[in-house]
Amino acid sequence: MMPFALAATLIGVVIGQRFTTAALIPTMAFTLVIAGTMRIIDGAAFGATMTDLATSLICLQIGYYGGAGIRFSRCVRTKMAGNFRNGHP
Repeated sequence: MMPFALAATLIGVVIGQRFTTAALIPTMAFTLVIAGTMRIIDGAAFGATMTDLATSLICLQIGYYGGAGIRFSRCVRTKMAGNFRNGHP
């Protein structure tokens, strides 16, 4: 479960920094397919597979919002720095 959660969080951060929320939907579908296939190949029980899928999707969304927060803070910091350079406090 931890490798799926960690990978999903990191992927979410990267997507959050670069793309809008619309990019999250195909990424979630791709995550479901890949993580589900890997758990089925492992021969995991149905309940464990569903738990891993839910955890992966939640971590993907948490990572996305973290990445979007980073993008927002960088944007605000850049605009504030530009205002200080132009003489506006």
